Amino acid sequence: MKYWIIIVDRLGTVRLIPYFQLPMIIAFLLFAFGNTLFTALLGFVFLGITSIVSSKYSIIDVMPIAYLQRIKGIEGVEIVAHQDWFGGTYIDRANFFPKWPVPPKEFLDIYEEYKISDQHKEAFISTRTGMIAGQKIVDRFNWKVGDRIPIIGDIYFLDDGTNLWEFDLVGIFTDVENPGNEDQVFLNYQYFDEAREEGWRGVVGNFIVKLADKNDGPRVAKEIDAMFANSMDETKTSTEKAYQQMFASQIGIIRLYYEFAIAAVFFTHICNVLP
Repeated sequence: MKYWIIIVDRLGTVRLIPYFQLPMIIAFLLFAFGNTLFTALLGFVFLGITSIVSSKYSIIDVMPIAYLQRIKGIEGVEIVAHQDWFGGTYIDRANFFPKWPVPPKEFLDIYEEYKISDQHKEAFISTRTGMIAGQKIVDRFNWKVGDRIPIIGDIYFLDDGTNLWEFDLVGIFTDVENPGNEDQVFLNYQYFDEAREEGWRGVVGNFIVKLADKNDGPRVAKEIDAMFANSMDETKTSTEKAYQQMFASQIGIIRLYYEFAIAAVFFTHICNVLP
């Protein structure tokens, strides 16, 4: 009988696993990782904002950062920030948590519910490789301000072709009303954009718009989408609640495809081992 030799712990202990069991092992690992990923994504709470501007067709599409100045020029818009999904792995795939490159000052000015000291906020603004982390993440990994945090990129690579990113932890934030928001980190967008591969530069995942008067939301949303209608990158501007629903819906579709793929692995395995 053929066997696969698999290391099962960090002490070097090995076990002999029959080769026909390998697809099942891979499927179980994928299933466990997928559930962790989707639970974390759906648990993220969007708060303290009026509108989110995203791609018209999909949450995974990007838009030119040049849109920011045009949105900012609309009457009634007070602050515009943006964010991207970074992805990446901290040491091990099991250590999943959301990582978002953002413009530090504008982002924290919008998300006032994220409590952070003035010193840490200023450090995030002024440190090119800066990162701030929620208290839950800090407690989970025993981080402290001053640590250099390595992240292995899986979506974005550095311009030299490598994928080992390093960020300096310069601040810690809390969110007492929604502790789930403490299970994520934010990165300085300027460094992220300058350091990533050239073909990816100058784009963002979505824009976050704070209005001087929240009642202006419907009007501003129509103006934003009309401004970029018939362009290469059309937009869909939503209220916070509507964006949450769209986000959950699209993540749900992705999860369904993912689970179909896992089921296919199980089915193929069963067909191969049955006489």
